Order: sequence, then structure tokens, then C-alpha cells
Amino acid sequence: MTFSRVLSISRYRFWIYELGPFAYGVFCGVATLTALLDFRVLAFAVFFLFPANLYIYGINDMFDYETDKLNPRKVEYEALVEPSEWKSLSTRIALCVIPFLFLIPFKNYGALYSMIAFLFFAGFYSAKPIRAKAIPVLDSIFSAGHYVATGAFGYYLVGGTGFPLIPLTAAMCCSVAMHAYSAVPDI
Repeated sequence: MTFSRVLSISRYRFWIYELGPFAYGVFCGVATLTALLDFRVLAFAVFFLFPANLYIYGINDMFDYETDKLNPRKVEYEALVEPSEWKSLSTRIALCVIPFLFLIPFKNYGALYSMIAFLFFAGFYSAKPIRAKAIPVLDSIFSAGHYVATGAFGYYLVGGTGFPLIPLTAAMCCSVAMHAYSAVPDI
């Protein structure tokens, strides 16, 4: 699988959708300029640009194959991922995601739990056994959940403290609305 193929699967035109919540979380949680200069902030900005999107859309493409092959947009405009590519794609997802997990400060429980939430919501939005995207209401919660987890991760990564209930609730509502709005063209 070529690098250009992997880039195509990662939907580079959507990369900002994960980077935005991460950046917002970072700027809401940062208390000192020194925290912004931590190498992990830049590393995870890169993570939420490319590897996170490869994770999200790669899993989506593998579990949506049966419907995607009937969708002209997937054949002509986006990447239709054939079953013969799944093993190679899975390997590339793992190689892109796993190294970043070792950069999480493991005593920073907010960051650690937020990353676990991101991986759970983003993965099981499409993947079985949950496949939330096929269950009304749960699809919106899982879709919004991974964006909110991304923002929470940025917040805790730079030393944000406490549980910012009002901003997280607002972000969840905004993300649910964005999910509903983006579903209209698909329908």
C-alpha cells in the first residue's frame, strides 16, 4: 500500500476536524507558556492531523465495505478499500497510532483516559461488535464522543485540571449537531 493511498484513506480534507478540538483543548487547559512548548503538544498535533484520521477512516472503510462498494462517491471520489488491502491497512494504522501512545504521560490520568475514550468512540463508531453508526442516537453520541475526547485530551495534556463540565457538555452538543448536519448529504 503506497503512502499516497494511505493519505487518501485518511481523508486529508477532514484532518482539521480532529486538530481543531485538540487545539481548543490545549488553549483552554494551558496555564503557562512552558506547557505549550512541551514536545508532546506538537507530537499530538501531528497525531490528530494524520494518524488519528487514518485510524478513524481506515476502520470505517474496512467495516463499511459492503455499502461503500455500491456508493459511486467511494469509487470515484474517495477511497474504496478492498478486502485484499485490509491487513496492510490494519498494519499501517497500528504503526501510525501505537508509537504516539507511548508519549502519553501515564501519570496524567485525564490525558490517558481521554485518549482511551478517543480510541473507543472513534473505533467502535464503525467497528463491530458495537458499530454505533448503525444505531440511531448512539451514532451521534459516539461521533461526538471522539471529538470531545480529543479536546479533553489536549486540555489534560497541558495540565488542565478538574472536569470542565460546562465546556464538555457544550462541545458534546455542538458535535452532535455537527454529526446530524454532516449526515444530510449522506442520506
